Amino acid sequence: MKNNKAPIFGLLLLLASTGWVLGALEFEQTTLEHQASLVDEEHTPVFKFTNTGSLPVTILEMRSSCGCTVPSLEKRTYGPGESGEIAALFTFGPRVGRDVKNVTVVTDESGRKTHHLEFITHIPEWGSVHPRILRWKIGEPPKGQEIVLTIADPDGIRLLPPLPTENFTLEQVSTDRGKITYRATPKSAETRATENMVFPMETIVDGVTATRQIIVYSLIR
Repeated sequence: MKNNKAPIFGLLLLLASTGWVLGALEFEQTTLEHQASLVDEEHTPVFKFTNTGSLPVTILEMRSSCGCTVPSLEKRTYGPGESGEIAALFTFGPRVGRDVKNVTVVTDESGRKTHHLEFITHIPEWGSVHPRILRWKIGEPPKGQEIVLTIADPDGIRLLPPLPTENFTLEQVSTDRGKITYRATPKSAETRATENMVFPMETIVDGVTATRQIIVYSLIR
């Protein structure tokens, strides 16, 4: 049987000795960081790259570490010297604080190569509540329990009246700068009940109005 490996190996040595480079994607940055504003609900980091090799490169696959992140690009194949970018749409949802997401990019460089991209988003917290869960026992007297809501930026965020509830009454007990206390009392503790107490918040930044909610889970069991 004729051996075809020797000519191929010799060709690779020749290419290496002459400085000829196969297709190669080089990213300007593989890690990006962003500070979101209060009104932001999503962010799209953009990873720019260039094919610095002498052959076309095809992006075979892109996948993210979370369903909240959707990577996209204009096309799959990039010729020598051609540039492109990968955009990763990240929808915040209920996330707050420092959030790290990853995008994995697989190309046909040297047969197959994997690039790891990372972006860090700092999502501001609007407020917090304690406790987050209220519990009552069936048959007990409907005794009130206090809820303390803390607003992260009392100058920029306004707490709106809580939404009406079916099984509980809510009474504002006290208010201080950035801290409001409510008392929650069951209308009846004779039957099982599960309900979310919803405390809306509102802010306006550069003419853009945005709202968020603080949720307290209330159970009669």
